[in-house]
Amino acid sequence: MPNRIENQVLENATVPMIPSISCESRARLPADVRARLEALESAESALRHEVDRLSIFQQLAYRDDLTGLYNRRHFDERLAQEWSRSNRFDEALTLLLIDLDGFKLVNDLAGHATGDEVLRFVAKHMLASCRRFDIACRLGGDEFAFILPGTTAVGARALIARISTELARATERPALPAGIGIGLSFGISERCEASSSSDLFERADAGMYVIKRQHKSEQAPPSGVCSMLPGGVYAA
Repeated sequence: MPNRIENQVLENATVPMIPSISCESRARLPADVRARLEALESAESALRHEVDRLSIFQQLAYRDDLTGLYNRRHFDERLAQEWSRSNRFDEALTLLLIDLDGFKLVNDLAGHATGDEVLRFVAKHMLASCRRFDIACRLGGDEFAFILPGTTAVGARALIARISTELARATERPALPAGIGIGLSFGISERCEASSSSDLFERADAGMYVIKRQHKSEQAPPSGVCSMLPGGVYAA
């Protein structure tokens, strides 16, 4: 896997282009110049291959294998970067955390293959609901995070609404046994109320678990929360 220095290099990597020289022009070059040119072309080819190889490794290092979303490593790095950037320019930054209610029961009763299918399904529609510059991540298990640059809590709630709509419109859903349902608990925190990127995360995490405890004590999810009802039907 590429290390941090290699990652920084890749972010700004450009391979210099050696001008194309026709066969006739090449033949007129002195032998020593021709040899140096061929050596440069060979080095250029090797460098391009190495950049491509490291780019692939970088993608693998930052992507969640199951869902294709960014993973926890990328989340930690980008949250720190976006925190610094939003403070520097005094711009809004909001963190949205989402946890799936009832997911353990899916794994226990329907099996891990069905659980994986649910995660892929939910992640697909979460990603489709995001803006181009939102950063969607799977932190692990059934917990997801969205770093939302230039966004307030109002925008984060709008994203929840879009996710709800996406799930409600989905025509192909995982088949769950009768009596098993999935709900979403979420927590939102804004830069303006946090003292650090760690505090931003802790505030969103605490808010998410307040809602999760509420869901456990209620027969039905509160209004506005997207849930998968028994039988695999999504509704808001």
